[in-house]
Amino acid sequence: MALYSFQGGYPAPLPETSRRVRLAGLTDAQLATFGFTPAADPPAVNPGYQILLWTGSAWSVRDKPRAELKTQKLADLAKERQQRQATASAAIAAVGALEAFVAALMVEEAKKASAINALGTAAAVQAYDVAAGWPDPHAADSQADRKALRARRVAVAKRDAERAMEKGNTTDAVNLLIDLQE
Repeated sequence: MALYSFQGGYPAPLPETSRRVRLAGLTDAQLATFGFTPAADPPAVNPGYQILLWTGSAWSVRDKPRAELKTQKLADLAKERQQRQATASAAIAAVGALEAFVAALMVEEAKKASAINALGTAAAVQAYDVAAGWPDPHAADSQADRKALRARRVAVAKRDAERAMEKGNTTDAVNLLIDLQE
């Protein structure tokens, strides 16, 4: 699409009308009487490092100032860190789900060991199905997983409260135990 500069302004496509005159179909000489001069196509620029300028009659390309480049590079750096942080957060969440699943497995193993120890006959022990009833690794939201995660959080909170008490921080210990009740 052809570009035109109106009275030396930044080139743009020709408007349909100017001063109630239809411009389409007019020659460049006729357009010049209305203040429109044809502009060459802009040169290729690297928008990350260069600036495209219009001098009023021609295109000009300049490198961006070093300070602007630094600002852009720092913004790119922050964006890269945010993306990596999001990836790390997802990995941490996956580790949390894995911890919950492993805790659910340990709880289930303890239940099964108790059940086996409670069996009264050799036939009952032999018939006990150790493969049944395990938590589903694909059901991270299962009730057993939530219970196991809650049990782990309780154990961690109790441990942290005990450490706080050992250091003489009774307020911290009480707050940890209150948070545990919620």
